[in-house]
Amino acid sequence: MKVIEFSLVENELRRKFWLDDLKLSGIKLERKALDHLFDIKASCRAMILDQEPPVDTVAKMKEVPIEVLEVGSFDCVFFDSGHNIPRILLTHALHDLITQRAPRLSTAHAAYVAGELAISAATIIMTIKLGFQKIFWIVPENSNVDAMAQKIVKKYFGIELLILRDSDLTLQPNDGSLLINFYKELDRKEAIDDFAYLNFLRHEGLVMDIPFSVKPNHLLEEAFHSKVQTVDGIDIHGMRDYLFLRQLQISLPSADEYLQRWRALVQKT
Repeated sequence: MKVIEFSLVENELRRKFWLDDLKLSGIKLERKALDHLFDIKASCRAMILDQEPPVDTVAKMKEVPIEVLEVGSFDCVFFDSGHNIPRILLTHALHDLITQRAPRLSTAHAAYVAGELAISAATIIMTIKLGFQKIFWIVPENSNVDAMAQKIVKKYFGIELLILRDSDLTLQPNDGSLLINFYKELDRKEAIDDFAYLNFLRHEGLVMDIPFSVKPNHLLEEAFHSKVQTVDGIDIHGMRDYLFLRQLQISLPSADEYLQRWRALVQKT
């Protein structure tokens, strides 16, 4: 089956892992640029995106699940019997990793989600479904996410969703149990340095750093030194890919084995 990838930094590693390590001989992996998103032939079985699609993409699609419609974005598309179904598997990967690695994580304390992408809004909704009732949405100074925040609060009654500029994060009390970061250190180094103080996060908390990187950034390093539990982009992207392959009903090892082998390959580079 043909799978199209719209990939960024980890594309060669994914190709090598799927075809050489896992030996998924039934998959033909083909890479395209995002401007070819609607030029996919019927022979394609699925698409996986490592970058957000253009903002008007969802409006052009006919069959859109609620999770995609809520935020106007997706990270994969499955083609089946003439139906093109977009999905957001990253949030499912985050959910699975949280429940597996931090099953006792307190949802009575605050969750922090840093990032202004539409997928960040989907992640906020995921934290609500986990049981968090107080969420801080951390965005840059010039970012405007008010309309999306109001939409989420209107739908999920009783939720407290507060917009916080990243420069104000270190002023927050020590009441957080979860930080999910979408910021790339290269683009937002000053913000990552502020996050790394971790003064807003309880010692029993969890830091999830989504950008894919072979080496840990300053945030992950400081969390490690502070003995705060972490999940890095290697595992997060690996779990998302694992769920993607499961949707294609491909025979795979367990999720734990998949992630161990994926990490071993990545860390060889």
